[in-house]
Amino acid sequence: MKTLPCLFVFAAGLLLGACNSDDDTPAVPDNNTPEDVILNSPANDTDEIDPDSVALTWKQALDPDGDMVSYNVFLDKNNPPATLVVSGTTAGVYTVENALDFDTSYYWKVIAADNKGGESESDIAMFTTRKATTADFITGRWYLESIVDNDGVGEDLDDCKKNSYMQFTAEGAGAVATYSDSASGCYGSIRSLEYELVSDTEIKIIYTDIIEEKTESSEREELLIVASITETRIECKYASDDKTYIFSKELLHPSLN
Repeated sequence: MKTLPCLFVFAAGLLLGACNSDDDTPAVPDNNTPEDVILNSPANDTDEIDPDSVALTWKQALDPDGDMVSYNVFLDKNNPPATLVVSGTTAGVYTVENALDFDTSYYWKVIAADNKGGESESDIAMFTTRKATTADFITGRWYLESIVDNDGVGEDLDDCKKNSYMQFTAEGAGAVATYSDSASGCYGSIRSLEYELVSDTEIKIIYTDIIEEKTESSEREELLIVASITETRIECKYASDDKTYIFSKELLHPSLN
């Protein structure tokens, strides 16, 4: 008769031990998200940013749990920005790989993420790139498009004369080719030049030695002042000539399209 109470006591002990075992299991703590990212540069409403060299920097976020933090960076012309330009970086800086547009507003933000799925997001910052200058697009070959006198009357250019061009390099050098039609064919001369940017809208050009001569004209030095310039068009005058010479960028030249 003593067996039954013993079995009861044994079973109760097992049950109590099982309950105590469950109570001793540590609870899984909640994951804390990283701190909010603070954007450093370019700061909000910054302008005159060089579109060729944009570096986005931010203060790296601490994680309360000590988890590793990585960053996703978004950048585009929309607010809020939706274009992911870099993912999973652990650095506090990202250099934009492709040149941005001139005179354009951009928006950017950074999302910090830990390795347990926690995320926090920065504010959105806006910056504006600078306007283009003559130095940004002067390089290349410019073909003669038209010649206009002081009265605004344009000269009809034949196909031969439209082969005339000015060419500029980034080092302040270049060449000019002058062509004209004659009874014996289309002839011209190619001369080297040096130029100096006087302002954003003026270029001083000095023609120097002849590279290739197909006429009987002798070498001479001239000064050309460019009155205005855009990405695709130059208007200029010779110092000794009242006519306006208009040149268009190489890609616009009819013979190349």
